[in-house]
Amino acid sequence: MDIFPNYRFLDSALMAEECTALPKSPFPLSSDQQAIWFAQTLNPELTNYNIGSVMIIDGNIVPDIMVKAFDSVIKRHDAFRLRIVAGTPPAQYFASSALPLMELKNFSATDNPINEAEQYLKLNFTQPFNLAERLWRSSLIYAGNNRWYWQLCCHHIIADGTSLSRLNAELSENYSRLIRGENLSEGASLSYADFVASDAAYLNAKQCTKDQAFWLARYTTLPPQLFLPLVTASAPASFLPEPVTWMLDETCFQRIEQVASLYGLSVLHFMHALFSCYFKRIKNIDDICFGIPLHNRRNAQQKAAVGMYASVIPVRIRLTDEDSFSDVMQKAADELRICYKHQRLPITEINRRIKKQQNTGRANLFDMSLSYEPYDVNIQLEGATIHTIEPHHRAQYPLAITINQYAITSNNKQSHSVCVEFNYSLDYFTPEDIQIMQSRLAVLLEGVLQNSDTPVSQLPILSTHERQQLLQPALAIESDASDLLIHEMFEAQARRSPQAVAAVFEGSSLTYDALNRRANTLAHQLIRMGVRPNDRVAICLERGLDMVIGILGILKAGGGYVPLDPVYPGERLNYMLEDSAPTALVTHSALAQVLNSAIPTVLMDAPFPAVADEDDENNPEPLSLGLAAHHLAYVIYTSGSTGQPKGVMVEHRNITRLLTVCQPAFSFNSNDVWSLCHSFAFDFSVWELFGALCSGGRLIIVSTACARSPQTLYALLCSEQVTVLNQTPSAFRQLIAAQDATSHSLRCIIFGGEALEMRSLLWSTKTGHRVRVFPVSVF
Repeated sequence: MDIFPNYRFLDSALMAEECTALPKSPFPLSSDQQAIWFAQTLNPELTNYNIGSVMIIDGNIVPDIMVKAFDSVIKRHDAFRLRIVAGTPPAQYFASSALPLMELKNFSATDNPINEAEQYLKLNFTQPFNLAERLWRSSLIYAGNNRWYWQLCCHHIIADGTSLSRLNAELSENYSRLIRGENLSEGASLSYADFVASDAAYLNAKQCTKDQAFWLARYTTLPPQLFLPLVTASAPASFLPEPVTWMLDETCFQRIEQVASLYGLSVLHFMHALFSCYFKRIKNIDDICFGIPLHNRRNAQQKAAVGMYASVIPVRIRLTDEDSFSDVMQKAADELRICYKHQRLPITEINRRIKKQQNTGRANLFDMSLSYEPYDVNIQLEGATIHTIEPHHRAQYPLAITINQYAITSNNKQSHSVCVEFNYSLDYFTPEDIQIMQSRLAVLLEGVLQNSDTPVSQLPILSTHERQQLLQPALAIESDASDLLIHEMFEAQARRSPQAVAAVFEGSSLTYDALNRRANTLAHQLIRMGVRPNDRVAICLERGLDMVIGILGILKAGGGYVPLDPVYPGERLNYMLEDSAPTALVTHSALAQVLNSAIPTVLMDAPFPAVADEDDENNPEPLSLGLAAHHLAYVIYTSGSTGQPKGVMVEHRNITRLLTVCQPAFSFNSNDVWSLCHSFAFDFSVWELFGALCSGGRLIIVSTACARSPQTLYALLCSEQVTVLNQTPSAFRQLIAAQDATSHSLRCIIFGGEALEMRSLLWSTKTGHRVRVFPVSVF
């Protein structure tokens, strides 16, 4: 049976009329429309400005009547006839025909009609619009068993959330009237051009000047960024993740309303406080700014019209650990009350003027929008029941939170539901990040509902299960790591992959087995020289394979290595030698002459003495040496910027605990290639050296000259296919400037040693994979 027997899907005459329609009386875009136009023009494939809704219907629908009902809605609202004309500035006009077309689809004969229908709906929402053409599309879909879907998708430049609610109500009312044989309302709604004219008049009015002064005074200092971008390749703008949803049952939401009303406040104030407390707890940020969307409709005519009226205001609150949740709610309410008085100034104007005042590169004052959308709709669809209405929108900011509250009455049946929707950008979050956020917010919400007077610092954030997951494995790892020696972790890799390349320096390399055997030979020589656990052994070597052999040999002998970088001034080297009082010195012949020390010395460039014991290439036995994890691993000296350099002693267990506890976050493995960029007298080198050798990776030793040349270093990273890079922020900024078109293989960049300003480290990877950034402060 053809369920759509009388419907002409495409009327070629109407299509031709629309396509040839000439611009009539162009007028400007509103301020917010201009911002949307600019973003869409820069990225034509962008679909995060596609908004709409799906009405899910159970019952008997007459398609021809639904088409007529929709046509009447389209004809009432001239925003559906808007077309955009590119230019400086862009303009818009009303086309002579809106082409009132509803596409009809029947999937009832397919193997899985519900799935086919939902896939079609998704496809409609993810197709970009051409701003010069019709900026909406609609479909009526039949999936069999009296299940229907009515979908409207439009570009945000012609409509907003309030418009969608209005359209759903009008469509259902028109359909019901036609089914009952009643006449439809003939009157047109307020023209969108009237709003644009009032918007332009406001920007030249005295009130606008007052509002500008208010916002400029409010933001003489900027709030900190809530989210830092991942360092990623430019992902296709059309690829948007599915939102994460959090359903709140009716009882839970009633408890939220009760807590808010207890203080004379609203659900928005409650949710604003909830998210503020969350970020205070997670990020320890005291100054938090959210974007709060507004309907921005100033009279009854505007409230009944379709168009892009909505705007956003930045709402900023400061909170402390001692504030109770109820205190934070009150702060949110007070700030919102003040900001509402100046809400008319478009957010694009606020951002532009504050950006100019602060001379900052930040595009927005906030990274997250928070919207509370109550849908209290009494919808009657004659002969059918509206199962639900699902809105569609995507994030225009790194994170967009929408609390959708539905109270839908259809055919005397009322349904209630509350859905918190997390829309996010993959440039800032992974899906797992958002899921973790949602689960922690659920814990926080329950804690708040139990006692809204709890101080922020004491509010729960982790579930019992997550606490166990986070704490118990860490304690187990720490317990295991507390007994490990750093060179034992390396030896385990040598047993696992003896022929894998362990270290490379300027064309020369050593396998894990060869490196282990040569380090053992040095270790046994040092043991015979009298080196014992906790003895300090100085090592003065240029960067190269001998340096790695020397460090491992000293550790295997039970000593703690004291790195002396040959680039240091002689006075500093002599001071460090005298202050550390080493038992032995490992160096090269030329450097030994410079140091001119009487300390017993092993020359790495001299032939090793004949092996006195055939076991010299075997691993020294820690037990026989009395060597344990609490013994000294190394002594690295401070810069001496506040006086004489001071030696900092670090034990084996400090290093092994660092490596084992961090492993779950980094997932280092034998496929990783590391660069040793830093001086071995700088503690970052400890992470580079042992991060590679204790995870089975390949270590690329970077010469001093290469490390000082960003262009040469970038070329080396590419040619050696380095996957793990450790840098100070200042050095990495130079590397950003040196990047060329050559593709690299980096998957992980670890920052340390300096304060981290993420916005100065944004980097295009020019590859198709994601690079993760880890700010660390463990050194």
